[in-house]
Amino acid sequence: MIVTKRDLLVLLALARYFVLDRRHVQKLVFPKDGDGRVARRRLAALADAGLIRRHSLLVASSDDAVPAPVYFLADKGCQYLAETTGDSSYLYKPVQLPHPLHVRHHLAVTKLHMLLDAAIAARPGVELEAWFNETDVVNAGEPDPREHFRLVTRFDGEPTITCSPDAGFVLNCQGLRTEYYLELERGDGHRGTGPRQLAERKCPGYAELARHRVYEKHFPAVGSDQFRVLLVTPDGRRRDAIRQAFAKQDAAQFRTDLWRFAALTDITVASVLDSDIIFRSGLEPPERLGGGVSIHRGTSGAAGADTLPPGEIAVGGPGDAGPAALHEGPPGDARGGSHANMQRERGEEQQVDQQEQQLK
Repeated sequence: MIVTKRDLLVLLALARYFVLDRRHVQKLVFPKDGDGRVARRRLAALADAGLIRRHSLLVASSDDAVPAPVYFLADKGCQYLAETTGDSSYLYKPVQLPHPLHVRHHLAVTKLHMLLDAAIAARPGVELEAWFNETDVVNAGEPDPREHFRLVTRFDGEPTITCSPDAGFVLNCQGLRTEYYLELERGDGHRGTGPRQLAERKCPGYAELARHRVYEKHFPAVGSDQFRVLLVTPDGRRRDAIRQAFAKQDAAQFRTDLWRFAALTDITVASVLDSDIIFRSGLEPPERLGGGVSIHRGTSGAAGADTLPPGEIAVGGPGDAGPAALHEGPPGDARGGSHANMQRERGEEQQVDQQEQQLK
């Protein structure tokens, strides 16, 4: 298979976000592909070539409830990225088949990650210096694979305590760097997801993480003396119920001061960095993510804009200092969005299709 420039961007996007559906890929790489035909064709070609894998489970989109497959990197795709970029850390990107029961959760984390990337792309002075999904190797730059570790941390004892964040990231807001662990709570309060059960299950792990200063291992470059845990709930009612449950925990023993709470219904591209939507468990006033100062972006950040600006999502490599801008050319080039560039790209893809047909 001849890999096009935008095929490379698809692989980079999967390396960054772990799992994507066709709609995600279309927004990230093919923003002018109105009906998704081009995105489907390139995803099928990449899957047929063994560079990516397609999960057999069809997942209903949160946007239109239409079932669709999800995609993730294959070993061959990781090898191709490592050879093309010269970055060996791509070799350690996750390629395991996501558990069917966890696919929806992974997609929800992806959507939140993409939204944050979109907000940062429109906001000067803010960088996402690091992002690790729960399946990522945190120290992928370490040449000895035996020394690799992930975010999940186990503390031996009676009982054994495990801390398993959904993600971890470092947000730099105009020089103020903050380490966050993400807990994306999608439960409705049933089957062990009630506010009290959630607090009793989640608090001990992060208290041990703080006590043993494991966050310094996860984010050594930050040099901070503490971190925050951002727990995102489906709505404000669920957020406040969980806040009250956390407030009843022993603050000194379980470090409830580390926790922050937000409702997914409040999080948009416009609000996530500029609005006071982050709450603590107590009666303190809400704050902004990262504690940054509000900067109005004018028309580029219209209130209520919860869609991702097409073609503006960043796709960067592991460990990059903030995401690199999505581009049409080779890695490092500025993105060309002109009509001529789009026409040239379509011509290249048509030529690739013709060449592949001849090879068959």
